[in-house]
Amino acid sequence: LVEGVMNALYQEAAAYTVEGVDHSVVDFLSGLGVVQGDGADLALERTCTLQEALVMAQRLVLGLYDRNGAGAQGLLWKAEANGNTLYLLGTIHVDRGNIYPFHKSLRDAITASQDAIFEVDFGDAADVQAFQAMQYYSDGTTLKDHVSAEIYDKAVAAGAALPAPYTLDEATVAMFKPWALANLINSIGMMDESSGETPEAIDVYVYSKSMNNGLTVDAVESYVYQGTHIYESLSEAYLEAYLEAALDTDYTGGSAGADDPIATVDAMLDAWKVRDPAAFDGVYGKDAMVEQGDEYIQRLFADRDPGMIAYADTYLKQADGGHTGFLAVGAGHMVGKTGVIQGLKDLGYTVELVPAG
Repeated sequence: LVEGVMNALYQEAAAYTVEGVDHSVVDFLSGLGVVQGDGADLALERTCTLQEALVMAQRLVLGLYDRNGAGAQGLLWKAEANGNTLYLLGTIHVDRGNIYPFHKSLRDAITASQDAIFEVDFGDAADVQAFQAMQYYSDGTTLKDHVSAEIYDKAVAAGAALPAPYTLDEATVAMFKPWALANLINSIGMMDESSGETPEAIDVYVYSKSMNNGLTVDAVESYVYQGTHIYESLSEAYLEAYLEAALDTDYTGGSAGADDPIATVDAMLDAWKVRDPAAFDGVYGKDAMVEQGDEYIQRLFADRDPGMIAYADTYLKQADGGHTGFLAVGAGHMVGKTGVIQGLKDLGYTVELVPAG
């Protein structure tokens, strides 16, 4: 019954010190926006559907978080010009660290928008399939033909050691190009007990929310563009070293200092959750990486940041005004001297961090 579900949700909240929990079940839940109306309006004796129960549970969680100003805030900025507004969210392409639910200010920015723009269109099936095909050799060669015997043997061992259901046999490992296998190992290595099955979790979550809210979706790039202009353009020697670095990385969280990738990503996520771009950039160190002239970093940032800045500039320049959009790309593209935030400022825009309060 509806009454039974409401009582069960109330009992979950009553285990904590929560404002208003000493009120009646109906008053407490209606005060949080979980239900609307009084006992008569709610038809408490009616059978509660699973969908209704899930909606009430979600509203309870969000209501409690919002009442306490809690939730992951994200690295969120806002730029306005010509009657247009563009929210700028720097994402982190991992799923770990209990990043949900989002803070109300971040959810409100999504729902206030008409347009949502991402690095790629996650719903473009043809692009996804083409990118997947790019990750495997199609010329009759295998991984064994492109890396040293030592690295190949390490790759086979690493594939067998991956946790289920990600374990790979040698035949499957041999199909992968070095960059694709390295990215897969890195992605799995970053998972924790809070991880789901969706890669690029924050981006895909925002994409899903945007689609559910009826936003028009666009993308600055495509999967195929990224595969071609980032990975496929790297030298063979670099690709071999890229794979070897992934194979040699300790993902147990037992490394020391800056060499511990888990600690580094967790520190980035900590900064992301409290909307602290300075702390994020302090951990990430984008400018120092770009200045080193690394092949991959140049393609990742120096070659791509200008396109993202140009997209944001074009959006804000729309002469008819009244447009509100949401640009969500990797946080590394937002920060630093070549990033979107500095790029827009250099073009004369005022860009401000969205207040969480």
